[in-house]
Amino acid sequence: MAATRDAYGKVLAELGREYPNVVVLDADLSASTKTAGFAKAFPERFFDMGVAEQDMIGTAAGLAASGKIVFASTFAVFGSGRAWDQVRVSVAYTRLNVKIVVTHAGITTGEDGASHQANEDIAIMRALPNMTVVVPADAVETERVIREAVKYYGPMYIRLSRPKTPILHNDPNYSFKIGKGEVMRAGSGLTIIACGLMVGPSLSAAAALEQEGINARGQSAYDQAARQGIAGQVRARDRRLGHGRGTFDFRRLGRRGGRGDRGERAGADGPGRFERRVRRIGHAR
Repeated sequence: MAATRDAYGKVLAELGREYPNVVVLDADLSASTKTAGFAKAFPERFFDMGVAEQDMIGTAAGLAASGKIVFASTFAVFGSGRAWDQVRVSVAYTRLNVKIVVTHAGITTGEDGASHQANEDIAIMRALPNMTVVVPADAVETERVIREAVKYYGPMYIRLSRPKTPILHNDPNYSFKIGKGEVMRAGSGLTIIACGLMVGPSLSAAAALEQEGINARGQSAYDQAARQGIAGQVRARDRRLGHGRGTFDFRRLGRRGGRGDRGERAGADGPGRFERRVRRIGHAR
């Protein structure tokens, strides 16, 4: 078990030694976002902007325009919501090399309440031009994502979580590629698609379905391009077999927008196809 935010903090400090033009910004949350390790190792390249996320993004854009590789971190609800106009105008439209790495995404903030829960962030960030949205499934994939991000030129929104989650990638040779989905579990029946910390539960669901005689395929779609690619694969398979086997989408997002909504629209273009969403399972107390 390991938290994706912990993996981010560790690899960020390593990249600081490897890339002297990497700079890191935070909005008074470095202990939580785990950028504090970079700040301790490279204080001259770390900027705590205080509780001023818009200012942080504007400063990040200026540093990127000066040739720096910029990592800007805060909670997901602030990085996507409070600073959205600055991200849109100063980072996305200008295609600057800013990596917005957010933590505490979804409902994993728990007792912090709804004001700190970001469920619409994927939807509003993927709507921006030039923006690449990535949601790693575990700590191992997070390390690979950040290492790929430092080499990729352009704005990125990388969504991390608060709690420790199971390690799903045990292959030391695993490599991450932007825009390419990953088959986590082979199967010829229905396809289960998930991203982030929902990948683990989706694989558990696939194992449970196998006990019922249903051979489910589990796929991780960690960015929007990968999600579109998987939808295309499912359609091609259904045409080849002459019928649809069904697709389930595990997500930790709002009902509208986000990765799942994109998948519903991408998958509903064939004759006789229909889509059904399960809005909620269980209830909160």
